Amino acid sequence: MSSKQVKTYHISELELAIQEAKDFGPVRAPSSYVGGPTIKVINSVKNRGLIQENQHFKVHGPNEEAVSLLLEFDPMVINYKPQPFRILMKINGEATSAIIDFLSWKKKSREEFVEAKAPKHLLSEETLYRLAAIEEILGNQGYSYKVLHADDTTKDPRYNNLHQLHRLNHSAHRSLEKTQAGLESIIRTLNNIGGHSTYDQLLKASPYISDESIAYGIFTGKISTSHRFPLGLYCDITLGADYE
Repeated sequence: MSSKQVKTYHISELELAIQEAKDFGPVRAPSSYVGGPTIKVINSVKNRGLIQENQHFKVHGPNEEAVSLLLEFDPMVINYKPQPFRILMKINGEATSAIIDFLSWKKKSREEFVEAKAPKHLLSEETLYRLAAIEEILGNQGYSYKVLHADDTTKDPRYNNLHQLHRLNHSAHRSLEKTQAGLESIIRTLNNIGGHSTYDQLLKASPYISDESIAYGIFTGKISTSHRFPLGLYCDITLGADYE
């Protein structure tokens, strides 16, 4: 849908809005405008399930891109939708509406709304008041709402790792059959050595295993690693929670 077709719900219909966004979202395709942020295309396994050329969604600029990567690789986040719907509400008695940047849902908690903001956008008292009001309104409905400072997000030790994985993952789908063969070899190798190895040991274990196949495995949850450390060389690789 275009931004003109974004579906609108009253705050009292929030549960219905969330369910429909989970079933049919993302429902809003951000549109570019003069002076506005650049549209970023994000390849998302969580939103589509597989890596394919057309399986992506769009976000507004580097702030939302940074947050979307963190949500994509957070093992506790089952899925997330960018700019899912418009919510009608009242702030200080005045009717208004909001399109929150992300709706995410986790394995052991209710859905959560996430806003991506650069610190420079949080200098206005009016903006801070509005964000606090939205947090209170959503809290009264039983949902959490958090604002992530995107400038701080890019300083997270995981961020460079996530960008590297995302880049490798883009190239993985160009030769998906070879990538999947590499992942199968990774899983066999890990099973044979107790489910644990290092990045460099896996690359030496089979000619089918490549950087792309390791990234693909991490991206799809079949294998896992700590995103707190640089990807490569001696970082630990284990079977992921989604492996069956």
